Amino acid sequence: MRYDERELLELHADVLYLTDARGRTTFTNEPDGAPAWRVLLVRGTGRVLWRLSDTVGDDLAAELAALLADEPPVTGFDAHEPPRHEQSYLDLLGGQAAQAWSGPAWYLPEADPHGPAVLIGPEERDVLRGGFDYVHDEYDALAPVAAVVVDGRAVTACRCSRRTDRAAEAGVDTEDGHTGRGHATAATSLWADAVRASGRLPLYSTAWTNHASRRIARRLGAVPYGTDWALP
Repeated sequence: MRYDERELLELHADVLYLTDARGRTTFTNEPDGAPAWRVLLVRGTGRVLWRLSDTVGDDLAAELAALLADEPPVTGFDAHEPPRHEQSYLDLLGGQAAQAWSGPAWYLPEADPHGPAVLIGPEERDVLRGGFDYVHDEYDALAPVAAVVVDGRAVTACRCSRRTDRAAEAGVDTEDGHTGRGHATAATSLWADAVRASGRLPLYSTAWTNHASRRIARRLGAVPYGTDWALP
C-alpha cells in the first residue's frame, strides 16, 4: 500500500507533538511529555510541513513562518540536506547548529519475521524489569511491546515511543552485551506487525548520526518519507 506524502508528514508531526487550537505544538506526545521544541521542520521530496511551539511569541512566529514557507523539499533521503534558512533560524532563536536535531523518517511495510522476538502482554511484563523498567512501568501508554527474552528477562524491547490513534513511532533498545545479534530488528519487526493489527501505521525515525538505527531500517525494508530538522 502506498501513502500520500502529505498524509505521512502530518502523521509524523502528530505523533511527535501535541498541539493546541492554533496548531502550535505544546508537549511531546509521550508519558510525562516535555515541552515541545520551538521549531519542527519535516521535508519530503514533494512537500514541506512545519510547526512552531506555543512558547514562540507571535511576532517572532511570523518571521519564522515566512522563512519556513520558503523551504524547498529535499532531493532525497540518503543524506542530510540542511534547511535553506538554517542560519536565520539559529540567529532568530539564539541557537547553535549543534543543538539542532536532524534525521530521516520511514514507515515500516509488512515484512517476514526477523527472529525470536515475542509480544509482551500485560501479564508478562515482569520480564521487562531490570533493563527496561520504564517500559514496564508505562506499559499501557507504550504498548504494543515486543521483546527478545533470554533466560527469563528481556534483553531487547521495542515499544511505542509515541502514538496516536492513526500511527505509532518505534522506540527500541538493546542491553549492552546483546547488540549485533539482530535482536533489535526482530523486536521492531514484530512490534510493527502488532501496530498494524491495532489499525495504526508503524513509523520509525532516527538521527543521521545513528548508523546502527539506520541499519535496522534498511533490514526491515523501511520506506522513507521525510526528514526532520528541529531546534529546542
